[in-house]
Amino acid sequence: VGLIAAAASIATSVLTTRAPGMSMRRVPLFSWAALISAIGALLSLPVLVGALVFLFVDHRNARAVFGGNEGIGNWIGWAFTQPVSYVFALPAIGVAAELLPVTFARRQVMRGVVYTGLGLVGVGALSAVTQQNVHSLPWSGSGLDTDQLGTKFDDFVPFALFNLVPVLGVLIVMAVGALAAKGARPSITSPSLFGFLGVGMILVGMLGGVLYPIDDLGLQGTVFEEGALVYVVYGAVLGIMGGVVFWAPKLWGRTVPDKPAMGLAGLGLIATVLASLPYYAAGFADQPAASPTYDYGGPGELWNALVLVGHGLMLLTVLAFAGLAAKALRTNGDAGDDAGDAPGDDPWDAHTVEWTTTSPAPFDNFAEVPVVTSAEPALDRKSSELAS
Repeated sequence: VGLIAAAASIATSVLTTRAPGMSMRRVPLFSWAALISAIGALLSLPVLVGALVFLFVDHRNARAVFGGNEGIGNWIGWAFTQPVSYVFALPAIGVAAELLPVTFARRQVMRGVVYTGLGLVGVGALSAVTQQNVHSLPWSGSGLDTDQLGTKFDDFVPFALFNLVPVLGVLIVMAVGALAAKGARPSITSPSLFGFLGVGMILVGMLGGVLYPIDDLGLQGTVFEEGALVYVVYGAVLGIMGGVVFWAPKLWGRTVPDKPAMGLAGLGLIATVLASLPYYAAGFADQPAASPTYDYGGPGELWNALVLVGHGLMLLTVLAFAGLAAKALRTNGDAGDDAGDAPGDDPWDAHTVEWTTTSPAPFDNFAEVPVVTSAEPALDRKSSELAS
């Protein structure tokens, strides 16, 4: 219920509190991703609430309709796995989309196509609306033959809609965003490193979500699903940490030290791979979900140990990041290094409207409400200042 209320607030804010002149085609990419994520949550979470109500009534009575305790996971498990997880990872993808043109100091070309790509990722919410998920949408027609071709096609349509279309959306976002790199020299900062590594991990998890429902691979019911989910969740964590570093000057008037943050981005990448990739291998080796022991002559114990190490490293990464950010925010800029230094109004040479006011932003954000005339007002202002 709390997530539904938060999603409604986010969607309403993006739709109704835009600056004059900021049409929906000029909304920052992160804000657009947050809007799509909020709409996806508003579509999917009420279905979860309804399922919980049915489960509660059934559990308090005969427990015959929904399978009692053992049936709970079957009825609400869709909310905690792919493709619904993509909806909640969308803001992290939006961070990467926002940072791509900033990294290459270029305007975002084909902006409408990027909006479309982010929207396609949100299609994953439809799997909840139809009360479908990867467990009830296996692609049984993956065999390379023409037997029962009509049935195979019928299976393929929902499989492609809920699993392939979100992957296509991420690929569109990154491919079009990369067009800004043509002939440009990138300026790699800790926010961009967090953002790009995060979206890369999310994409690997989404590709796992494509493989998982295919019957011929025999991955259903194995730890492969957990590996894909961890890729998506930890990738989203990396992306959101990048967003915190990026907007820290605007929120608190202090920068998070760049080099230590880059180190934590690398550590987070290692943690994500260790916590996820071994379960991809273990899934193909038929390790059952939620079971560390199974009949296999390979290095199954090693894979489970690596996963444990990966989760521990990610916990360390998050705690170290929180400590680094807290230290930077407490520092008053007199330490002699970049920790907590006053960043200036726009330390990243960013493009969007929030970077046209002071850092940190004043209480009312702007002395005068600006009129937005393009999708990159901060970049426009720099260009006009250089011209004059």
